[in-house]
Formats: sequence, C-alpha cells, structure tokens
Amino acid sequence: MPGKRVPKIIRLIRQAKGLNADPDDDSLLDKLTPHVPGIVTFADHNRKLPWSTEYSTVLVFADVSGFTALCECYSAMQDSGIDKLTKTLNGYLGAIVENLLSSEGDVLKFAGDAILAVWRVNSETEMTPILEKVIACCLDIQKEYGEWQTDIGITLTVKMGISTGPMKVTFLGNNEFRVYVETGKAVSDVNVAESFCQSGYVVVSPDAWSLCKQEKYETEVLHDEKHIHILSEKILPATGTGKKHFRKVGHAAMFTSKLTFSSTEPTMSPVDTESNALVPPDLAPEPTPSKSSKLSKLRGIVKTVTDMKLDEALRLFILPPVLRKIDDFQPLEYLSEMRQVSIVFINLVLNKDENEGELLQKIFGAVYIQIKALHGCLNKVFLFDKGCTFLVIFGLPGFKHEQDCAHALMCSYRMKETLCDVTGVLHVSIGVTTGTTFCGVVGHSKRHEYSVIGRRVNFAARLMMHYPDKVACDDRTFQLSRLPAHNFDVLITKRMKGLRNVGIIREFKESAELGVSVNSIPYFQYPLLGCRKEVEMFEEQVKNLKNEDDGKKVRHLVYVGASGIGKTRLLDHLIVGAEHQDLRVISCAVQMNDRFNSNFLTRHIMRMLISSAGFSPHIDREPEIIEKVASKGLLGSFGLMPHVLGTQLSKVSMYIKPDEVMGNPDDLSKANELIGTIAELCIHKSTPVVIILDDAHNIDQESWTTLFYLSQLTHILLVLSIRPKAVDEPSCPAAANFFDSRNVYIEDIGGIESKYLTALACQLMEVVRIPNALERLLKERCHGVPYWCEQVLIDMVEKKQLMILETEEGSHIEESTIAPNANHIKRIQHRAEHPAAEFKQLNDIFITATSIESLMDSKEPTSANFLKDLGYIHKETEHKGISKQRIAVFSPHVNPVDIPIPDIMKNLITAKIDSMRATEQLIVKCASVLGETFPRDMIESILPNVNRIKARKSFKVLRKTGIFECANLHNPLYNKFSKDDEEYDIMECYCPRDDEHIDKSLCNLMKFTNLILMETCYKILMESQRKTLHASAANYLEKKADQIRKDIPYHMLERPPPKFNQEEKDRNHSRRRSSNRVEDIAIADAESYMRVRGRRKGIQIQDVSVLLPTLMKSIKSERTLDEACEGLMPIYSQIYHHRKATQNYMNIIDILVEEAAASIVMKQTSNAMMKLEDAEEVINEMIDKEKKDEEDEELYVLYAKLARLTGKALYVSGEKEDALLYTRHAAKLLKIAEPEGYCNTHARYYFLWIFLKFLRISTKPRKPSTDKTVEQGYCLSELYEFEKENNEEWKMSINSFRQMIKITGRFSNLHQMIRAYKVMIEFCGKYNHPKMKGKLEKEFLASCLARNEELQADDLVTMSEVCADICLTSLQKGDITRAISSGTAVVEIGDSMKQTDINRTVYPLMALTLLFTDKKTPCLDIMQKMKSYNKKKYSTVGQAWYHAINMEVMLSWNISQEPFDDSLDFATYLMSKADAVYNEMLPRYMLTMSIAMWYCRHDQWSSAQIWFDYWEVFDLGEINFLSVYVLARKIEIMLMSLSISKITKPKFLWKQLETAASEDLKKMSGAVKKVVTLKPRYHHLNAYLLALKQKYCWSEFTTIRALKLAKKQGNKLECGWIKHNRHHWFGRRAQIREDNRAAAEWYKLFSSSYQQGFCTWPLVAN
Repeated sequence: MPGKRVPKIIRLIRQAKGLNADPDDDSLLDKLTPHVPGIVTFADHNRKLPWSTEYSTVLVFADVSGFTALCECYSAMQDSGIDKLTKTLNGYLGAIVENLLSSEGDVLKFAGDAILAVWRVNSETEMTPILEKVIACCLDIQKEYGEWQTDIGITLTVKMGISTGPMKVTFLGNNEFRVYVETGKAVSDVNVAESFCQSGYVVVSPDAWSLCKQEKYETEVLHDEKHIHILSEKILPATGTGKKHFRKVGHAAMFTSKLTFSSTEPTMSPVDTESNALVPPDLAPEPTPSKSSKLSKLRGIVKTVTDMKLDEALRLFILPPVLRKIDDFQPLEYLSEMRQVSIVFINLVLNKDENEGELLQKIFGAVYIQIKALHGCLNKVFLFDKGCTFLVIFGLPGFKHEQDCAHALMCSYRMKETLCDVTGVLHVSIGVTTGTTFCGVVGHSKRHEYSVIGRRVNFAARLMMHYPDKVACDDRTFQLSRLPAHNFDVLITKRMKGLRNVGIIREFKESAELGVSVNSIPYFQYPLLGCRKEVEMFEEQVKNLKNEDDGKKVRHLVYVGASGIGKTRLLDHLIVGAEHQDLRVISCAVQMNDRFNSNFLTRHIMRMLISSAGFSPHIDREPEIIEKVASKGLLGSFGLMPHVLGTQLSKVSMYIKPDEVMGNPDDLSKANELIGTIAELCIHKSTPVVIILDDAHNIDQESWTTLFYLSQLTHILLVLSIRPKAVDEPSCPAAANFFDSRNVYIEDIGGIESKYLTALACQLMEVVRIPNALERLLKERCHGVPYWCEQVLIDMVEKKQLMILETEEGSHIEESTIAPNANHIKRIQHRAEHPAAEFKQLNDIFITATSIESLMDSKEPTSANFLKDLGYIHKETEHKGISKQRIAVFSPHVNPVDIPIPDIMKNLITAKIDSMRATEQLIVKCASVLGETFPRDMIESILPNVNRIKARKSFKVLRKTGIFECANLHNPLYNKFSKDDEEYDIMECYCPRDDEHIDKSLCNLMKFTNLILMETCYKILMESQRKTLHASAANYLEKKADQIRKDIPYHMLERPPPKFNQEEKDRNHSRRRSSNRVEDIAIADAESYMRVRGRRKGIQIQDVSVLLPTLMKSIKSERTLDEACEGLMPIYSQIYHHRKATQNYMNIIDILVEEAAASIVMKQTSNAMMKLEDAEEVINEMIDKEKKDEEDEELYVLYAKLARLTGKALYVSGEKEDALLYTRHAAKLLKIAEPEGYCNTHARYYFLWIFLKFLRISTKPRKPSTDKTVEQGYCLSELYEFEKENNEEWKMSINSFRQMIKITGRFSNLHQMIRAYKVMIEFCGKYNHPKMKGKLEKEFLASCLARNEELQADDLVTMSEVCADICLTSLQKGDITRAISSGTAVVEIGDSMKQTDINRTVYPLMALTLLFTDKKTPCLDIMQKMKSYNKKKYSTVGQAWYHAINMEVMLSWNISQEPFDDSLDFATYLMSKADAVYNEMLPRYMLTMSIAMWYCRHDQWSSAQIWFDYWEVFDLGEINFLSVYVLARKIEIMLMSLSISKITKPKFLWKQLETAASEDLKKMSGAVKKVVTLKPRYHHLNAYLLALKQKYCWSEFTTIRALKLAKKQGNKLECGWIKHNRHHWFGRRAQIREDNRAAAEWYKLFSSSYQQGFCTWPLVAN
C-alpha cells in the first residue's frame, strides 16, 4: 500500500487538513510545499510579525559556476534554447538537491545559481555525526557533479562551503506577502567559507572543523591557516566506536519541502501543547520519549498546523506568478522562459545596534509598498555581513507593464529616498539592469523555487556594490525607460568582476515633475474612433439616469481593457456626452501613488460633490448638511474622517447633544454611513451626477467601500476604466462586492477596428495623409491598440524611416498615400475655451516637419527623384498665406517590407499577454501553436487542465478584446458586410452552423487578428511546451482524421489495423477448442463465437448469407474512397506540421507515408512521389540525428515500404516495368529471395508446399506479427499481382505459398490473412486440390466470422470474390443451396457497398441457380439489378448477359423482364459488331443459342438455323457451369431438330445429325463429371436421344436416373421438366385411375408444369 510508506506525522497532518493521507494524491498542499523549506512549512504563522526562531544547524553553501555563460549560449539558440537551458539547469541543480535531500538536509534558499542547505541539530551529541554526513554528501556531490560537461561545451562546476553553529530565521511581511531572512554566526561562517573556495572545493569553517573527527579526512590548510579544504575521506578499519550516537535523527523531514520525500519517520521538534506553538529545539527536553509522549507530540503538531491553515500560510511565501499557475492547475513548466525583465538589487548597510527584526520589518514595509505600486515582485531577501540585500524583478508574468524600465528606476529612487529616512539604515545602494534573463522554477521536483539567472542579474548586483549610495543603471535601462535625459548623470565606469564592455553607467535621480500626480482626464482634440458599442451602452444608462424617477434602473459601467487600449480616450468622449446632457460630471484619473493614499478618491469625490451642490467646502458651516446628518444621528461621527470631509471637531461640537457619544475612530461603518448621507444629499440637490474614473485599478481600498456605497444610491452613474487583472483579483472585499453587484455591468473592450487605423495615425502625427504601406504595416503590427500604433510611429520617426512633409493645402501626393474620412481628423471646435495644458499633447518627435518646398528648391537630384517617386503634384495658388498641411511619407530608400519589428513592440505585446487573465493567456499561447486560423474545439481539446466553461468565457473575452475574430468574418460566402462598413461587427460570428447549435455566440472557427502577437506567444513557450502542445494538436487531428479513415481500408493508407486484442481472444478461445492445430483454430474460434452469440445449431459456417449481417455490421461507408481521401488531404498537412514540430521522426514518416498512400488511391502520383521523397529525407535525417545503425532492420523495413509504394505509384501512372523493379527492390530489402531457374523454382515449390502443411498441423502457440512480416506480406501481395499479370504461374504458386506461410501460426492482420487465403484458394482450384480448397474456404469464412470486427470494406470485396468462386464451385459440385447462399452474399455485399462491379460476374450464376430452384421473385430481382447496373455503367457484355438470362427465363417460365423483340434487336446489334466473336464469347454464345431455342419452340426452323449457326464461330473455352449450360442448350436444339428431321430429311442426313448430337453429348458427359449440377440435364438430353432412337426402355431408365439426381440436388426446374417429358413420352403406358391419389398428384404436377411453360420435346413432328 502506498500509504504505509508515508511517515505517520505527515499522514496525521494531511488528515487534519482534510486531505488524503497518501501525499501521492494530487492536492493543493502538495503543489505548495516544494516551494518553501521545512522551516517555513512548520513555522507558527499565527505569530505577530516580525518574529524569529533560532536553531543549531549545519549549513552548506553551494555556488555553481557556468550558469551565466550557459544562459547566454542557450538564449542565442532561439527556439530550442530555453527548453535545453531549463533541462540543463534543473538537471544539474536537481542532482545536487537530490543528494542534499537524500542526506536528510533541506534547501533553505535558492539564490540564483547558488543553494543554501541546512541540517538541523537537536542536541550536541548529534552535531558530529550530522557534520560527517554533510561532509560525505558534499564529497559525493563533488565526485559526481564537480565538473558537469553540457552538450554545448560549457562546463558547470560547484564549490561548497560548510559551517556549523546557531542560525536565526526572521519572518517578515504582511497579510499579502512574506519572506524569511536567515542570520547568525553559521550564516556568516558559511559565506566566508565559500569565499575561500575554488571550483571543486569543499571548504569547512574553523568551528566546524573543530567538531570533526579530523583523522578521517585528507585535507589541505588554506592560506588563512584556519579554513580547511577537504580532499577526500580516508578508508579506516571499522572499530565500532563513534557510532553509538549516529542515527537518522529525522530533522530533515521537518525541513523538506515535499511532505512525501523522506521514507523514514522524522523526529519533529517538541511541541508546547498549551500554546499550540512549535518549541525551538534548544528548549526541548532531552529524555527519550515514550510511545504515548510521541503520539501526544504528533497530535499537538497536527493541531498547530490545523490552526494556522497551512495552505493559506504557505501561499504568502510564494511569488504571485507561481500562485497563478498553481491556482489555474497549469504546469509550472509554463513559467520557464527567457524574458526581458528589469532587475533591481538593493543593498542596505544597517546599524547593528538597532533591533534587527523590527528594523527589517520596517524596511520590508517600505520596499513592498513601492514595488507593489509599480508592478514589481520581491523575489529574494538575503542578510550577510555586507548588509541586507533585496532582489526585485519588474516584468514577471502577470506583472508585465509597457513601462517596466521606467517603473524600476522610479521605484528604486523612491525606495532609496524612503529607506534613507528609516532609523537604523546607514547606506542604500541600488543597481538596476534590463535584459533578457532566464526566469523560471529551478531545482528538484521535491524542492524548487522561482529564480532569475543570467548576466544581467550579476550585472545589477555588481552595480549595487560598486556604486554605493546611488541608483545606478546600465545603458539599456536608460534607453528603454524613455525618461528625460536630465534625470540621469553619467558615472565613471568601474571594472567589475566577471563583466566586460559594461557600457555607460548612469545614476538616476527623479525630478519633481515625475512625482506629481495629475488627477484630471486629459482632453482630446480629435473625435473618438470606434467604440460604438461602448458609447451606446453609456448613452442608454444616461437615458435611464435621467428617467430614474419613472422606474428606470441604472447600471454602472466598468470598461475593462489592457493598457494603451484607448480607455482614457473613451472616457473623455463620455465626459463630453454627459456634459451635453446637462449632467454634473466628476472625473478623476487615479494614479499609481494614489493606491496607498488612504481615502484619496473618497476625498476627491466628496469635495467635488459638495462643491457641485453649491455647498461650501467647510461643511461644518452648512446648516442643511448638519441638519441632515443630525437626523440620522451621525453628528458624533464627524470626527471619524476629518481629513476626508475637511471638518473641525470643535466647530461641530456645538451641535452635538450632551447624551450623544463621539464615534470610535475605528468604527468604519459609521464613517461610511456619514459619507453616504452627505453624498446622497449632494446628489439630490441638483441634476444627476456622473462619476467617471480612469485607471480604477489604482483606487485605494478605503475608497472602494465608498464606491460600493455610492453604487447603491439613485440619481448617480459610475463609469470606471480598469485593467483585467484588477477585476479578476480584486484588491479588497469592497472591490469584489462592487464588481459582483447586480447593478454593475462589466464590459471588455478591445482595440479599435482596423478601418480606423489610418485616421488614428493621422490624429497622432497631425497629418492629413499617410502612405498606403504604412496603413498595412499598422494593421499587421498594432492589433488595433492605439498606444502600440503611437509607439510604432515614434520608433519609425526616430529611426528616420518615416518623415513628415509640410506643403500648401491643395497640393497632394496621389499615388502612394491614403487619406482617412475628413470628419475623423477634424478638430473638435467646442473645446477651444479649454487651456492648452489640459489637452493631450502631440508627441515632441512629431512636431518637426520637412517643408516640401525646400525639397523642390533643392538642387540635389535625390530630392527631385524622391518627390517624383511619391507622385507629388504641386498646385499653384494666387492666395498667399494659405494654410499648410502635413503629410507622412516613408524616407528615401526605405522599403516598408524590410522594416523590422521594433523591440518596444515586442515588449508591448508581452505586456499585453501578461495583462490577460491566466486562462486567456493559456488559450492564446496554445492557439499560437495551431497557426493563424484554428477551430475552437481544437483549442479546448489541447488546453492543459482548464475548465471548459471557463475557457469558453475566455474565448468571448478574447474576441471582444480583438485578439481573435471569426475566421469567416471577411469571407463573402458567409458575411455580406465589408470590413469597411459601419454595420461590420467584430463580435459577430459568420461560421456556418446548425440551427440547433447550443451557443451561437461562440465561434467555431477563429483566427488571430495580429500575426506578431501570435509569433510572440509562440516564442514565449519553451520547446518542450511547444512539443507537448503540437503533439496534443496532432492527436486531436488524428482523431478527426479517424472519422474519415473509417471509410478507407487501413491497408490502403499503410496504417496498422485497428487494435483488437487478438491474443487475449486466442487465450479465451483456446480453453474451448477441441484442437489447437493451426488449421483447426479458425473454425473452432468461429464455432465458439456462434455459441457465444446464441446462434442456432442448424446454421453452419458455410451459410454465408445468413451470417452476412454479422460480417457487415462494422462496414458503413458514407463516402467513396476518392471523397474520403480528398477530405484527408488538408488534415494531413496540418498533422505533418505538428508532427514535424514534435521532432518525432517515426510519426513524421508515418504521416508522410499515409499521405502518399492516399494520393496513390486518388491516382495523384506526382504528390505521392513527392511525399515519399520527403519521407526518405526524414529517414536520413533521423539516422544522422539519432545516430542509428544503417544496418538496423527497422530501417530496412522503412526503405522497403518506400520502395514498394514508389512501385505502386509508378504502376498507377502506367510505368509498369519501373514499378516491378521497385517492388522487387523492396522484396530484396526484406530478404525475399526470387527463385531463378527451372530446378530452383520447382525445388522451392515443393519445399514450401511441405513446409506449409507442417505449419498447419503444428500445435505451437501463435506468434505476433512484426513490422517486417507485415511488410513482407504486402510486398508478396504486390508481386503476386505482377506475376498474375505476366502469367508467371510457377512464381504465382510459390508466392501463394509464401503469403500463406506468413500468416500461418501468427496473429496477422485480417486483411493479409484474407489475401493469403484468396491466392491459396485460387492455387488449389487451379491445380486441382479440391479437399484443400474446401478446407481453406471453410477456414476463410470462419476467420472472417470470428474476427468480424476487423473486417474492412475491401476485405468484404475480397470475400465476395471468394464467395463468387464458392458459388461457381458449388454449382459445379451440385450443391445448389450453398451456391445460392454464397451468391446471395456476393450480391448483398456489392449492394451494401454500392460497388456493383463485384456482382457483375455472379449475376448470371445467381439467376440460373434461382431458375433451377424455381424462385421466380428473387430471380427477377437479380435481373432488375442487372438492368440497373447496365444503365449506370453501360457494358456490352453486361447487356449480353442480361438478355441471355431474360431469354432463359422466357424459355423456362414463359415470363420475361424484356419482350422477345428487344432481346432479338440487341442480339442483332451485338452480332453485327466487329468484335462479336472475339471478346467475352460465352454471353454471346448463350444469347444466340437461347434465341435459336425460342425459334425452335415456335416452329420457325429457318430463323432458328440462322442463330444456331453462330456456334461455329464461338469457343466455349474452359469447362465451367456456364459453358456446359450453353452446350446443353445447343444439344437441346440439335435434338429437337433431329426429331423433326426424322420425317423431313433423308435418312443419311438424319444419321449425320444424330452422330453430331451424340458427339456433343459425349463431350457433355465428360464435362458433367466436373459440373455435377448439370448431370440431370445431361441424362435428360441423353434420354431424349435414346427415345428418338426408339430405345424406350433405356430412355425411361435414363429419365428416372435424371429425375433422382435432380431431386437430390434440389433442381426443381429440371424435376418438373423431366416429369413433363416423361409423361409425354411414356404416359400412355401408365394405368391412371381417378381414385388413385398418386395419379391425381401426377396430373396436378403435370398441369402446373405445363402452365409454367415447360416445352415438350417431341418424339416425332406433328
């Protein structure tokens, strides 16, 4: 049981938490614990912060060298680099951590590429054994991983310092985030010991060395003569001493991050059960605890862990980006990436005289407030002798901002200013760098942390140490921040360890204007573009607001969108609209700093409300307000919020009654009620109020309470703009309540539509025209985000790629520019009264323009050519001082196509992705794997661990925000609107769908609106993540293809057969078999199957027509082969794309081979050859990449398959000789030797025959088929067809033996088995092995029945061919019943599969067989099918058979499908053709003889003679049922002619006729030995000849013999005819009496026979 291996303490803790006792079960706690050390897991998180605890420990500081170089090399590898980097990092660090954990240590902290590990010591006696264990662990690590060679040639090394002593851990933080800091002598000593290390060293501190058994180690004293370098451990004889105290103390189990790691029961620190707190080990009692005391301690720990809610406590110590992935059940691998971030290292020199814990808590509070305000993440905190160090990262997933560099600098400066004012902080030094850095989870699966590693991290740390008391930054941070240059001072460049070419170093100082909060929403001078839906929503709510007294309800609006999406511009437009409606408008743009300014927004709103209502700012002087407040009994609460309301307690005290108590300052409910009362009074004082707030994510927590209270009032409308994350993760309960309120409507807004981008660019640059190419460029890159558009334009102007020309109005550039709608770039006139400072200003870079007249006046030819290329037309004007206009154009020699994507765009896109919700991020990243266009259900199928309902909501949001759009949006087949029409709506779905579709708002087929965003998302993913997603996508497409593949036989697509557990079935059937010989297995299994299915005992395996429904139940083809293959082609290309990305060579080869096979089916040989060549290239690449042995049998099989398919493709294209060469080459690769020479061929023939018989009687267990045997089977089958076509009979025989041997005694696929049986049955039929043939036929049908679920469509075709042969064979043997059963099966198979070609040959046989059995209706049905077939596919031979059978039915039953004249006309036409006597003679022969017979019976002998004479030109060919039947009809005609010639011809002529008839009868007597069914007809004709010769006794005897044979066979037609003629010939001799029942039956039979149309063969002419 897995649970039994889990330590009891951990099982108890998990049970106390309501979790499964077995930690192998997936739970939230399992995901959290690996991210923190055991010290944190088992800390008392209910204690007030800060608090500290001390331990006696052994520490190890392992510093890895080479990671920085490794990061740079792998990052340069682009796609595969990040994946390999992650694998190498975690492979190396994971191996080290594994050793540390296995030695019962715990990783206290990951410091980038360094590890601090701890072993806790509970008593002095344990110190030495634990220290020795640690030293042994470090030596093992150095031995195994001291030098680790990576695949790119970089060597990773590790150096390790060891110390012992006390360590203090201090816990800092707040209710949002917490950290722990380790201090103490052990920490200082291990840091110093590590500084003495070189690569591969294990250095022990002096204190630790004094506790070691020094004689055990080979050592080296270092230069300070105190620290010891341990070289190795000596091998000493075992003495048994010194081990009595050494035991597994289990202290590591307390520290291990994963609760399931240690298999031993850990010894926990004692617990004070009174206080439910963990007692430090140095205070623990020493006596050995009893069982009851141990259990008491365990229960105490369980109670403690339960009280402190471990999962909630651990979340406080984990970075938010990691928590987001854990909460969304997403793999942490998705966090690993090479990412551009800004790194901030803060070093603080502290006064040691201050209280360390309290000082660190103050510092943490100051740092956390600043970094939270500016979207930073606190990653690590260290405390060494050099001071306290904080590592802060800007730009992590979920916290990415378009101004990360500026935020990092501003935050750093503000932190420095704040920290310098903290008592106890002596110096503050900060280093800031920006660059691409590895960010991700590093370590071991049981202990890991989120870290950043790279040269930029080291660079920031060096800047921090080399430039004290400054905020120093690198040049890249300066460039990307785009802050004013006057805020930076260039510093002297210093030499720093491990760094070269550091560039210019600058000090950042924040100027006064950077820190000023501007709380007004700026005015815009140009009209709003797009946002029609959002404006309509606002207008509707304004209408409701004005009519609220009439019962209309107002819903407050929250517009959610990423930064730069245009929220501020929208709010400005709404402000104008509200003002035009004569509403009071209160607006505010909330700044980042305002988030930590308590009640900032409340104060602003209240002051504006009081002012707009006409009250004085000093409300304590307003009697109306005082009276209103007094009526609510809230006068005593005025003192609660004086800073908000601006009141003085002394001025309102006169209104307070003596018995009224002043409010408690902590009574927030009273304060909110007071504010609400005043607000309500102010609102109802005048017109309704609209409050519009921009960047609401910066609102302080207290103000959210006010907003929620205001949202419940009437005559007020709140409109907020906010970022998505603030809605998904509200900053406080009041914010959550506001968003969840029913009267609040949340609307996601996307970018502006692409049709407005031209106008937007013109507004941003204040130009009237832009180049056409620029419009296309903006559509491709800007994703409809105005800020992106602005940044792209700024970048192009800065790089001189775009220039602004100024010319006179009227002159213009015709050919290369485009102008937007004039109304879109017309300034708003009514805002002229506002001061210029309040407007959104034009960016400085767009102000400068080049005069086009100066270019015209220039004498340089380049200027003139430039204007000429632009198509500039100058219009002369008489008026001077005409206004100028500005036009944007590309600079000379700039090709817009070659303009690269600027870095700022990549950062903006990354920021946009990070601003999305976690599920939306995952959807976009997964969609990027699928390409520009993708089906929604495909995304849903590959999303890892995402709730489908949640995902579908995210799809709608992504469409609203313009990330996705309907792929059919611009398809004229589905969308009647153009994208330039006003009625065009990006949220509309134009996908064709069924009426009963559940959710029509969901789009079935979507596409990215921006390819750059798609490419960026794809690059963010690690290679392993891409491979996983590509594999999932390929699997989805495979399932989709399987829906079509079911209509195509698997072997035609070169696919393996469907998976059926034939071996399991074989084991089950083997118990019920009477014989386990190979030749008996199939029949035994079929009989077992019939018993299991409850078949009637009377049904035999040979009754194919009865068993046919079972055989055909899985064959339901809805499309033809060509249609199915055509449907697969587009899917193949997608599967190939995804398989290629996974780099699974075998999967790539399989899909290429399958596509080639499908192309061969469709006869597209050129495509097939191309795919086969691609497959061969992939095989060669696989050999090179995977270092495969070229003699590998698997490769030979692959090459053989390609050669065979090449031959198949050539055969289809008509190149049969080359096709045979390729097929023989494939056989050679598969070691199928081709016999040469007569003797060799015959020897091989007899050997294979004997070997096959031996295999068939073998009782050995069947073996599974291999890829080689399967391919050999296909190759032999192809060769057999070539040999059959070339009439190479001996080779065909050998080949049939080989095919049969391949499937005998193996679990072969059913198709190959069917093919092998078919060719073997043909062989036995051809070379007269009837017994073997009969047994093979029975085995064949039995195998098809036992394995009916494996049958494919073409297997049924083959089966029908075999059944047709069985039908013919049964007819020849006289088994008419089996012939009908087999023939019916053939017809039904052909009809059900709509492949009547397979029925063409069996129709005549079936018609004649049904004729014999006197089954009129089925026979006429067969004739109708023959007629339908001939209409569909006109065939002369088919028509000949149809009319021949029609004549036979007419002659036998005196009924017909077609009139005699129609058959006569067709026969006349047929015999007039030039090929009448060359092609398919048998149906023509039969038709002519039937017509001749008809004329004979109608006494038209001359006409009969004409048709009868055709027998001389026909050859009956081989003896079979049809040829003998036609011969019998010819003899019948001859005998009837002989009868009439007896009195009309001379005797010698009669004798000649009699001789000719006798010779044909003799010929027929030999034929009926093979065709037994026609024996009764032979004896019948012979009896007629004997009667004509007047040998009546012999004639009657022969007639009786014929009758018996006909009855035995069930030949009712022949029986009736014989009885009819017998009565005619010999009836006069019979003594018939009326009371004789037998005679009555005889006459009754005769009468009915006569009515059926039996013709009497006359003995003499009338």
